[in-house]
Amino acid sequence: MDIKTHISSIAEAKTIYELTRMEYHVFNQVTGKAPFDLIAYKNGEIFKISVKSILKKNRYGKYEVQLKRVRSNKTCNTIYKFNNKECDILAVYIYEIDVLLFIKSSEINTGCALTLSNAQMESRKAGVLMGLENLEVDEIRR
Repeated sequence: MDIKTHISSIAEAKTIYELTRMEYHVFNQVTGKAPFDLIAYKNGEIFKISVKSILKKNRYGKYEVQLKRVRSNKTCNTIYKFNNKECDILAVYIYEIDVLLFIKSSEINTGCALTLSNAQMESRKAGVLMGLENLEVDEIRR
C-alpha cells in the first residue's frame, strides 16, 4: 500500500472514531464513487462528510488540503473540483501531528485547495459538530 492510500485509510478511520465517540451513527459508502465518504446521524440531523488527509506541511510551512478528486478509467483521468453543496462537512486529518479537523463545507468557496495555518486549526479540532456554526475559513487558495 502506498503512503497516500495508507494515510487516507487512517483519516477515514479517525473520522469514524471521533463521530462514534460523539455518539453519531456513522454510515460508510459501498460503491466508492459518491461525492462524500461518510454519513453521520444524530438526533434527527444528517451530515454528509467528505474526508481528506494531509501528510505534512508544504514548503511554506502550512497545511494544504487538496480538495479536488481524480477519477480514473481505462482511457483518461477526470478531475472534479470540490463542490461545497455535495457534502456538509469536510473532515481533514493531518498525519504529521495526528489531528482531525471539521470544517463546514458551506464556508469553503474554492474547488482546488485549502490552506490552513496552525492558528486556524486550533478552532477546528474534532469536537462537537454543533459548534461548527462558529467556524470560519480565513485563508483559502484557489
